[in-house]
Amino acid sequence: MEKTKSDCQFLFSVMKRCLSNGIGLLVMVWLSVFLVPEDAQAVTFCNPEYMPPGSCVPYDHMLERQKQREQMMYEQRTRIWSPAQWDDFVRSAKKYDQSKAEEARQKLERWDFHQSKPDERVKACQATFMSLRNGVMFIDMDGSTKGTFIGFFGTGVPKPSKPDQVKVSLTQSGETQTVQAYHLYLPWDGKFGVILFAIPSTKALIESIEDIQDYTVAMNGKTLVSGKWHSGLKARNWLRDCVSRR
Repeated sequence: MEKTKSDCQFLFSVMKRCLSNGIGLLVMVWLSVFLVPEDAQAVTFCNPEYMPPGSCVPYDHMLERQKQREQMMYEQRTRIWSPAQWDDFVRSAKKYDQSKAEEARQKLERWDFHQSKPDERVKACQATFMSLRNGVMFIDMDGSTKGTFIGFFGTGVPKPSKPDQVKVSLTQSGETQTVQAYHLYLPWDGKFGVILFAIPSTKALIESIEDIQDYTVAMNGKTLVSGKWHSGLKARNWLRDCVSRR
């Protein structure tokens, strides 16, 4: 160690004299090549988990541990759900899809309102709920023709050859009534029919309109119309106002 230190001091003193005498860079390179002690070695500091044979190389058992850690991290990232967790996910997805489908369906459904002109003989107020395949009409007429009706129409109601009275069943909120009703063709579309139920009074018609109401009409054991209206309070208020203005 002392020899190496003295050799280095000698080397630096020679380099300093060479620079002061202008010998130049060539002599410095020559000295650095030939005067460096042969036993000088680079010192490498390795992590305790690695072997130091001139470069840091991990021991075999450390390589295995590293593989195990990587596998554990991968399994944590790609953890497989249990059956119960998967069932929860499926139920959540179904609820989301159903809510989106219901939202889209309601956007396509609407209420239409019609009031007769003052000079018409029949003073009619009509609220109609329209959906993709069927609908419901609430009708109250005064003047030369009087009557209060609720009608159900749709693609499943056949067009009659002539107006007729038929025996049908109406189910709402789980309650079924079997009564006589009128079987007519749809006024604005002659391809389909409409089942028209007579209502005792205007008040009874207005009070029968719930905000949300399901309905099913069947004849001879076959379902003709089935659906559900919403926003019924809007129709109820409009009908009440329409009747009061007549």
